[in-house]
Amino acid sequence: MREVAIYVHIPFCEYRCGYCDFCTVQLGINRTNAKLNALVDDFKYILRAELLQHSEILRNSSISSVFFGGGTPTILKAEDICFIIQEIDNISSGILKGAEITVETNPCIRFESRLDYLRTIKAGGVNRISVGVQSFDNSVLRTLERSQKSHDVREICEEIKQLGMMVSLDLIYGTPTESLESWETSVRAAVDLNPNHLSIYALTLDNTVRLAKQIKRGKLKHVDDDILAQKYELADEILQNSGYAWYEVSNWEKLTEKVGENQSVHNLNYWKNGEYIGIGPSAHSSIRVNSTLGEGNSTISQKRFWNTSSVDEYVEQVRNLRTPVEEEEVLTLQEELYEKAMLTARLNVPIANCTHNALEKLISLGLINPSDLTPTLKGRLLNDEIIRILVEYELQNTSFVHNLAKSCPKYNTSQCLSCPQCIME
Repeated sequence: MREVAIYVHIPFCEYRCGYCDFCTVQLGINRTNAKLNALVDDFKYILRAELLQHSEILRNSSISSVFFGGGTPTILKAEDICFIIQEIDNISSGILKGAEITVETNPCIRFESRLDYLRTIKAGGVNRISVGVQSFDNSVLRTLERSQKSHDVREICEEIKQLGMMVSLDLIYGTPTESLESWETSVRAAVDLNPNHLSIYALTLDNTVRLAKQIKRGKLKHVDDDILAQKYELADEILQNSGYAWYEVSNWEKLTEKVGENQSVHNLNYWKNGEYIGIGPSAHSSIRVNSTLGEGNSTISQKRFWNTSSVDEYVEQVRNLRTPVEEEEVLTLQEELYEKAMLTARLNVPIANCTHNALEKLISLGLINPSDLTPTLKGRLLNDEIIRILVEYELQNTSFVHNLAKSCPKYNTSQCLSCPQCIME
């Protein structure tokens, strides 16, 4: 049975304002609060309508994981989250027993009883909460225009654990007003909460965000890459000394007797090039399709497609029974090789199945460990260099194999060892 992950993108900011940069520029919303609130209340039905557009794939697929992300998914009522989970189960061949179901939130779920909200979504199948902490420094939070306070994080983590759900915390480093000491305090505060999982990302800026505009105008200083590297190294050291292990460049799991127990199943599906379907504005999907190679031969290729990012356009398309897909592409062999290199280089797994010359180069530069071929700390910091070397050497090798493949009597069969599909395996 085909296994597919589902990503549900809830695109609203925590204030449902319709006027901030996030709403007006990135999402194309500009309306009164009353109209926006009505849209939020109806959004579960719009998402179900899009799910039905994928029913041909879903009815023959088991769902391996579900992730509610985006702006602030907990803008939706708890009952709406449960409704969507049930519809995913109904439209597909079913959500696998014990499948990871994650809801992303900020520490301030804006409902009268946060504990009741969490209790309701747990009853609906949610077993993992990803909390967007970003920082434990209130001055940094103000720079990021985040409304929560440090005590909010502690409270929600206690409530999640009380209900028996897994806790994942997201931290961001590299805010212009953040010192090295402030960052260290944030990482240690996160560890003190003993989460199952930690994601740590460098701050990325978009030209529509006020912070990016302030940096561009010189009101805030852009953070130097060396400082970013120093903060990453500091976080990694603290986490390793606290019983956490990295399994992807930006992700650490709390170690237990069961290896991988606290890793994010949903995100691993992305990094291992698994299939996923995204619903909601700007959501991305990736599925495997049959592609013709010519002369009666075919291969399995990766098809990517993504929805329009404008909420208004998305809603109009779905309500009128039209696909909200803005663009799609089928990856070429070279693009798939790049994808494979990019994703493999991010994981704490041996970089194998590549040319001897590529391995020698990576080891000589100190980017992978000679003992087990996994990325070193330097390799994680210079991840793009690992990808560049892998692609450079592998593409040379692949072009040679590709030219010879069609003369092979086992070409594109289960015994084939040299066709493009075998290379991808």
